Amino acid sequence: MLGYKDTVELAIQRKKVLTVKLYSYLGSERDYIDSVLDRYLEEVGLNRLMNNISYCIHEVAGNAHKANLKRLYFMLRSLDIDDTEQYRIGMRDFKREVLQHPEKYSLPHREYGYYIKFHFQIEDPFLKVVVRNNVPLTPQEEAKINDKMKIAGDATNLADVYEATEDYSEGAGLGIVMLHVILKNLGFNNKPFQIYSRGEETIAFLSLDTRNTAVLEESYAQLMMG
Repeated sequence: MLGYKDTVELAIQRKKVLTVKLYSYLGSERDYIDSVLDRYLEEVGLNRLMNNISYCIHEVAGNAHKANLKRLYFMLRSLDIDDTEQYRIGMRDFKREVLQHPEKYSLPHREYGYYIKFHFQIEDPFLKVVVRNNVPLTPQEEAKINDKMKIAGDATNLADVYEATEDYSEGAGLGIVMLHVILKNLGFNNKPFQIYSRGEETIAFLSLDTRNTAVLEESYAQLMMG
């Protein structure tokens, strides 16, 4: 049986899609995804941007994990996540009861089938990373993401992000805005990030043009100082 490193190498050599399926997203899973991502970035000559791209991947996957946690929490409390009033009631205690103890929900995730899937593929000249979880966006979540996408389109630095993002409830999608600003300031243009629901899944799509190999990590340092 091939080890994970052999599987990664084979996928890279054959330019096939590498799929990783997880049922939780704690420290060990994050480290595993980092190891895979680092190898892909090395292959396309962007490994010096590892910290920046890793942040983007973890932001997306963390949101997917949180969405799965939310569905599990609502289901166990017999609340309808699509009902506006029940959503408000459920979210009142969600962070305190679930997000502070995510390890308690790892086993139920597998039991109830909630997953996060990662797809890595080099398709010249792009490195593509897709993160999928098997719950669609609620109207509330979709509206919040659309609002933050608009902010992201107008922002050029972190000062713009903090000024435009005043609602810090439920995380407020600040990470997604920062993700957009980071990618923009690193030179990745033409909508390198998209997120949408399709059927019973939410799909986040990151497409990096590997012709940006001249970009240096100093770009991010300038972004943080801007």
